[in-house]
Amino acid sequence: AAGAGVAVGGGARCWTCIVTDVKDEVKSATRSTLLGVPVAEAAARLGLDATPGGAVWAEGEAQTTTLARLFPVRATQRDAAIAALELLARVRGVPPGTPGRRVTSVTSV
Repeated sequence: AAGAGVAVGGGARCWTCIVTDVKDEVKSATRSTLLGVPVAEAAARLGLDATPGGAVWAEGEAQTTTLARLFPVRATQRDAAIAALELLARVRGVPPGTPGRRVTSVTSV
């Protein structure tokens, strides 16, 4: 997982935390994966429109993990980390209520 803070209008910051599997293919237009799942399927599991010109890729954009608009953006580092872990659980199909699924605390490193 990697996190990044970005300054937005008025000097406010927003954060995203990106989670991937070390075996993910992130730059292939035909074989990109996210957490071991084909990226378009991962988007569908997140309830996002993965058709060209939809929520995930612009019309004509390569359908790669690198270019996909999948990762949640939040106001704090903590919220971004929690959202990334929830994304991981949803993409991997971990059912709600599974022990460890809901994160209640995150420690900054």
